[in-house]
This record gives sequence, structure tokens and C-alpha cells, in this order.
Amino acid sequence: MTLTGIILLLLLGLLFLILEILVLPGTTVLGFAGGILMVIGVWVAFSLYGLTTGLYVLGGSSVVTIAAVVMAFRAGTWNRFTLHKKLTGQVNTFDPKVLAVGTIGIAVSRLAPMGKGEFNGEYYEVTTNGEFVDATTKITIVAVSKNQIIVKPITV
Repeated sequence: MTLTGIILLLLLGLLFLILEILVLPGTTVLGFAGGILMVIGVWVAFSLYGLTTGLYVLGGSSVVTIAAVVMAFRAGTWNRFTLHKKLTGQVNTFDPKVLAVGTIGIAVSRLAPMGKGEFNGEYYEVTTNGEFVDATTKITIVAVSKNQIIVKPITV
């Protein structure tokens, strides 16, 4: 194997390590493969070219690896992967005076056992006590606890 082949092994191993850190953290497959490739590259350099060249390859690959990892963390790389938008979603917010026990509404979606219900022209996330309710069925509120609205179908 030539020195170019050794350098390619080291660069491929470094690429796998950087991908493990930045793109697929936690999988350890790429990191493990990258480490193995780098160790093989250094070992081949020692066995084919002797102690001096092997030490140069070991030192150079160590410095380049450390520098690449430091640059990956410092260069704002994480800013490309982070969420910059403000989340505006919210749980059910309602006035307990408007949605009281006994209020009648309609199931907008199938309640299995959770879904959407409409009361007084507003949509809310509702749940049943385990029963399934088809859409467009009339429902009534049987309990309100914190942000949860518990309903049951109105049977005629």
C-alpha cells in the first residue's frame, strides 16, 4: 500500500468520525468504523514504512483529527442543525365557564378515544373514557380536569 492509500484510509476514517459527531450521533457504527480505518492506516504506515514514518503519520493524524473535531464544534456547525423558530403550539386553553360539564358539542374527528370536538364554534382536543365515537356524533362534556376535556356520546 502506498502512502497515498494510507492517507486516504486516514481521511475516510476522519470523515466517518465527523459524520458520527455531527450527522448521526449515537449510532456508533460510523464512529467505530472511522476509528478502525484510522488505526489500520497508522498500523500500515508503521509496518510498511518503519518507525519514523509511522510516528509522523500517527502524530499528523492525531493533530488533524483533534483540529477537525474542534473546528466542527466551534465553526457554528451546530447552528445549521438547530431549530431557530419559536414554537407556538399550545395545549387546550379554554375558559372553564364556557366549557362546563353538560356542554353539548359535536365530534369533528373520530374519537378513538382521543380526537377533535367542536363546542360553541371552537375546536378542542377531547377524550372519551375508552369508548370510540364516530365523527359528526353529538357529544357532551362529562368532566373537565386541567387541560383535558372528557366527553361521552349523546345517545337518543
